[in-house]
Amino acid sequence: MTIETKYNIGDEVWFRQESGKIVCDKIKEVCFMASSDKMELWYRLEIYPCLYEFDLFPTKDELLKRL
Repeated sequence: MTIETKYNIGDEVWFRQESGKIVCDKIKEVCFMASSDKMELWYRLEIYPCLYEFDLFPTKDELLKRL
């Protein structure tokens, strides 16, 4: 089985916290959970908690375009 990820360990990613604050962190670990009907891909960050791939953006500009 081959799993393709959008981000790799060490990549810098941007996301929006629940408070609305926009922050940056680095990928520490790539994790996934697979079942017969779906696969969830999430990333453990260095400072902030784990987030799903769809919550992360490669640049601040990409994140701001989605708001």
